Amino acid sequence: MEICDLLKQTRIDLGLTQQGMAGEVMSVAQYSRIESGEQRIKVEDLLELLESHNYDLGYFFTKMIYSRRGEKEADWINIEFRVKNAFYDWNWKKMSFLKEQAANLTGKTALRVGGDLVAYLLDPELKDHEQLKSEVSDYFFSLDNWMDDTEAIVVFAVAIQLMKFDIAYFWLSELLDKYQQIDNFSRDQQEAVGKACVSFCQRCRKEGVAEAAKEAIEVLGQLSPCPEFVAYRLLGKYYAGLFSGEDEEAERIKEILRESGLERFVDHFLL
Repeated sequence: MEICDLLKQTRIDLGLTQQGMAGEVMSVAQYSRIESGEQRIKVEDLLELLESHNYDLGYFFTKMIYSRRGEKEADWINIEFRVKNAFYDWNWKKMSFLKEQAANLTGKTALRVGGDLVAYLLDPELKDHEQLKSEVSDYFFSLDNWMDDTEAIVVFAVAIQLMKFDIAYFWLSELLDKYQQIDNFSRDQQEAVGKACVSFCQRCRKEGVAEAAKEAIEVLGQLSPCPEFVAYRLLGKYYAGLFSGEDEEAERIKEILRESGLERFVDHFLL
């Protein structure tokens, strides 16, 4: 995949026209020539273009590296990122399209199972619960130690909304026991465990068992103070306020999350 193709895919993922993508960085005509491959883009212009849309530079260049190694890896990393976007945008139409794309690729069982679970969250009536439970069970039984696999932890995070509460509680406790002093672990491990904690807190809210969420809330507050974990730490504060009866504080945090661009996630997941 050439940079011009990757730029086009990025623009489409962002939901922008060529004019919107070009912004104030360059003229629409210049951007159009770059996207069509007629003109090369300067490195400084590429960086400025991506930063103007708050696009993760590391993710962009990772996709470019994978694309040079082979289209298969590039397809997977692209779909993984877009599944995450579909979830936070609470967009079933987008998720349905991604499920079809993932079904045509081989390997990466975690992504297919995770995609089915995300689709279930967006539309619980879509798929038979027992069939989905069987799919999830088969996936975990195929792993030697799922707690060592960040992809498996992310699948578990979503599966928390489907499995029996006492089973979810047991396995989350085991997971948090393994990842004590969470800020000493890698970024990917912290993010995966953070997702499991948020999902479990939401399940506790649905079940009306606030006390069970205490450890998960504590772990969310212990994540490294990095920008990429801000939303997780805020969600920890949200659930802490919610479960302690501090409704005004909980609503204040929800408003912050909405203003940061997560309004659909807040209005649908945090019900």
